[in-house]
Amino acid sequence: MTPAPTPSPTPTLPPVCKTQFTVRWTQPTTNVDGTPCTDLAGYRIYYGTASGAYGQMDDIVGPTITTKTITGLTAATYYVVATAYKINAGSVLESAYTNEVNVQLLPCLKAVLNATTGALQYVPTDAEENADAAENQPAPSAVLPEGAKPQ
Repeated sequence: MTPAPTPSPTPTLPPVCKTQFTVRWTQPTTNVDGTPCTDLAGYRIYYGTASGAYGQMDDIVGPTITTKTITGLTAATYYVVATAYKINAGSVLESAYTNEVNVQLLPCLKAVLNATTGALQYVPTDAEENADAAENQPAPSAVLPEGAKPQ
C-alpha cells in the first residue's frame, strides 16, 4: 500500500495590490491670459470612483510641490483631476480641472493551496496582510496632463 502524499507547504507569493497611488503634474508657468504665473499658491487634487464625480479632495499648499501620494484607499478605479489656485484679496481663484486620468487599484490576493484538490487558489488577504503588502510595492502613478492654469 502506497502512503498518501504529504501536502506541500502553502506557497507564499507577494500579493499584487495597492492601497494608494501617486499623482504627478507639471507646475504651470503662465496664467490663462498668458501672463507669467508668479503668485501660484498651490494645487487641489480631486478624485473619486466614478468619472466626473470627485468626492475627495486633497489641498497641496505650495507652488513647487508637483507630486502627491493619496493613501488609505480600497480596491477600485479612481478618476483624478487637479486644479491650480492662487489667493487674491483673501479669495481663492481656482483653475479649471485638468483632463481626467484614472488609476486602478487591485484587491490584495494571496495564493493558497487547496488541500483537497492540490490546486492554487487566490483569495483576498486580511486587512493586516493588505497593509503589509501595499507597503512593499511601488505606488501606481497617475500623471496629469498640463492644463491647470490659474486665472
